Amino acid sequence: MRNLSLFFVPAFALVTCACKELNPPHPKPYEVVWVKVDSWSGRGSTQTDSFDLSVSTWRVKWKTTNGTGPFVLTVHSAISGRPLSEIVNTSGPGEGIAPVTDDPRLYHMVIDSKDIDWTVTVEQPVTRH
Repeated sequence: MRNLSLFFVPAFALVTCACKELNPPHPKPYEVVWVKVDSWSGRGSTQTDSFDLSVSTWRVKWKTTNGTGPFVLTVHSAISGRPLSEIVNTSGPGEGIAPVTDDPRLYHMVIDSKDIDWTVTVEQPVTRH
């Protein structure tokens, strides 16, 4: 009986080691989480405060309520003031997510609207395990 245990213990250890090499542990996948950078709300036209993004892809969540007027949202360079992209152009109530892809920089947004309430939120992606 003792001789059998001398055989099985090393054999079990050898099989266990071989299985670990054939099935290495998998790294945990990365998860993308969207984090709020800043948010604004109002009625009528305005220019937002500047916000700095160090990522090249980000998004704007927007929502319009209580009215039928136009809502146009344009992203601008906060350094030069030049318009970079019109990301929303609609009328009446609605909501959506507008992706933005551009060089990391200091931005602001211009909102042209009339007779409608609006809310916009800038979000950037953060990856974590």
